Amino acid sequence: TVNKDSTVDVSEAQTYNFVGAFHSGWRSISLKGVGSIDNMLVSDGATGEPFTYSSARLDKTNPESWGKYTYYRENGHENIEWYYNLDDTTHTFVLSYRLHGAIGFFNDHDELYWNLATEYDVPIKHIDATVHLLEAVPSGSLTGYFYRNNNIPIAITASDAQTIFFSDENIAPREAITIAAAWPKGVIPVAASYNALVASLWRWPL
Repeated sequence: TVNKDSTVDVSEAQTYNFVGAFHSGWRSISLKGVGSIDNMLVSDGATGEPFTYSSARLDKTNPESWGKYTYYRENGHENIEWYYNLDDTTHTFVLSYRLHGAIGFFNDHDELYWNLATEYDVPIKHIDATVHLLEAVPSGSLTGYFYRNNNIPIAITASDAQTIFFSDENIAPREAITIAAAWPKGVIPVAASYNALVASLWRWPL
């Protein structure tokens, strides 16, 4: 969801097919092209139960760690790590966070350009994303492109005046999947972007 103050609220539902026993999940988000990321949360996709925040990384094999999560910045990435006890099952986790400074402001349009996946070591059977504006734009002026491994972009038609939906199948390990959603200038004030970014960096209230 692209907010009027230029921040972007992201909610990722990640469904894993576990073969064997597993105890930790990991999401690495590149900070390239992003001012900062905050409001990071993890919850159980089946029950909606939120995980408990830990200020430090934990031992994934310790049962006391299960149901907790942490995050840390390293090598230009914001990393989210969470802990659980699952084996030979399919399970969904929901990650949420807020992006600051992720909107690009250009001469003739503004856009969100975002990597859905770049560094997953396992194949992805299905991936999709919905970008939603809080303000409707004129018909035909919300446009999108879908990129796989930086190949020729696939044009995407908006679902309505506020929403555009991206979807694809059978993503190879380490394959780069990127979306771009563009809309007319003026929907998001440039000044709002500066204010939101400064507030996030200095933790000032908006």
